[in-house]
Amino acid sequence: MSRSRKPPIPLERDIERYFVKEVEAHGGWAIKFQSDSQAGVPDRIVFWKGSRSVEFVELKRPGGKPRPLQVHVCKKLSEYNNVRVWVLDSYESVNEYVNNPPFPRFAEGRDWEAVQ
Repeated sequence: MSRSRKPPIPLERDIERYFVKEVEAHGGWAIKFQSDSQAGVPDRIVFWKGSRSVEFVELKRPGGKPRPLQVHVCKKLSEYNNVRVWVLDSYESVNEYVNNPPFPRFAEGRDWEAVQ
């Protein structure tokens, strides 16, 4: 009797690599965001050609949730005009994100407002 193995759950770095590849394939630019002066910033800043918006994306492994400091920073970022903050935790949510038109991006249930 052969047992089928479940595919491994992707790590955050796997989701992030896939995200960068897909954003670039769709004409965007996803810059790694690291701050020496502010902890809890999202993983990526995303720019889209022809868009005046800035998007911040926090990537998690499937089912992962932002830490309290990340929630605080993301709330603060989302208070500014033309800024959207996203939390993506699967290949499917990345696909949903990149397949929606540039700002405003209203991917159902995937934007920051939906995870608060």
